[in-house]
Amino acid sequence: MTRASKTVDGAHEGIFRRWLGVPLRTALRNTFSTYKASPITFEVVFSDGGVYRNRAGEPELSIRFKTVGAEMWTVLFTDMGLLDAYFDQTIDIHGDIAALVKLDAHADKGLSTKNAGGPHSNPLNILRNRWHKLRHDARTAAQAKANAEAHYDLPNEFFEIVLGRTFGYTCAYWGEHTETLDQAQHDKFAHICKKLALEPGCRLIEVGSGWGYLSLLAAKAYGAIVDNYGIVAAQNDYMQREIAAQGLGDRVRILEREHRSLGADGQQYDRYVSVGVYEHAQEKYLDDWIRSIARGLKEGGIGVLHFIGHQQKRETNYFIRHHVFPGCYVPGLDETVHLMSKYGLEVLQIENLRRHYALTLDCWAENFSKNWDKIHALDPNRFDERFRRRWNAYFRLCAEGFRTPNNLQRLYQITFSKGNTPTYPMRNDFIYRETNGE
Repeated sequence: MTRASKTVDGAHEGIFRRWLGVPLRTALRNTFSTYKASPITFEVVFSDGGVYRNRAGEPELSIRFKTVGAEMWTVLFTDMGLLDAYFDQTIDIHGDIAALVKLDAHADKGLSTKNAGGPHSNPLNILRNRWHKLRHDARTAAQAKANAEAHYDLPNEFFEIVLGRTFGYTCAYWGEHTETLDQAQHDKFAHICKKLALEPGCRLIEVGSGWGYLSLLAAKAYGAIVDNYGIVAAQNDYMQREIAAQGLGDRVRILEREHRSLGADGQQYDRYVSVGVYEHAQEKYLDDWIRSIARGLKEGGIGVLHFIGHQQKRETNYFIRHHVFPGCYVPGLDETVHLMSKYGLEVLQIENLRRHYALTLDCWAENFSKNWDKIHALDPNRFDERFRRRWNAYFRLCAEGFRTPNNLQRLYQITFSKGNTPTYPMRNDFIYRETNGE
């Protein structure tokens, strides 16, 4: 039994139902009634069989409480409590779980209010979030590795099923005529290579290379000589096999190091790239990350930093930090640009790919759902019902979050140089021309 389930065990269910059932359900009815004006028709079925509906008609979303414990957990921890209980299987959700994000968006006052501070979060969730940050503080390389492996140390077969043949685990790039996830991911990596203005023989460092598609593309199509910093063994093993299979052993090298090692040995590079890893640095170590870029990049060198971010600094959602990426921090664009200025990095271009990420997550969610039987068969104990619910919620809630007009999450690509560049093209049209990387 996990958190929400063991709040009230079977032996005490009757006692709690008798004494707390009515006030708990009254509190829940009051909470759900705040969404009654939503265009989404929904119903809530309580553990005693009582039902709340926001309007007549067939519900698009049905939330069914199976225990008083789940009701108590949801009252205490609101949206996070509801998700905890859903993962514990003491709540069932029928219909598209992404409707939860839509309900919240319909009840929200809008983007300007959120940027001004918005409604206060549940204080219990604030405490849980702070405790999580303390437990997963990446002050050491060992803890940083443990945080990464908590999410990424799954079979490569699983990630290939969900992510496709590129293993691209960040926002893809959807052109006007793009039809497949694999093409969109390849185009994203090519888009980054073009922003880097790669030339044959230039030395590129990639921090957090995942399964290595970008590094291999940079070496094979653009002639770069690439070093990779990676700390997840399964990813490094896969990449090493790909390097050998593609005959790139003299151009691509894997180093089991994290970002804080960059430049410490005096080695400097012509180009720098990091895609979807900066979010793992944590708030108080962002300075270390940006300083390492400046230390490891040659004067006049070019870099691209690709990351999920907020436009303004704000706290990271507890759900994504606790259930998906332990210890993560969604950085603010403002604090990142400030740190770049502090360490002498000139910002050349900022591109926001928020809507591209919604489409990418839609594809991951579809791949996950339609191939669940195949995923479950990989390891039935590991890929169990709790895993299915948690990852399905992750993909679908995040997809809707990036799509929702008043959500604050963005996907940024910052192109920068070390020092004021005298050579980087003054116009951006070169990025969108067809090249040998297409």
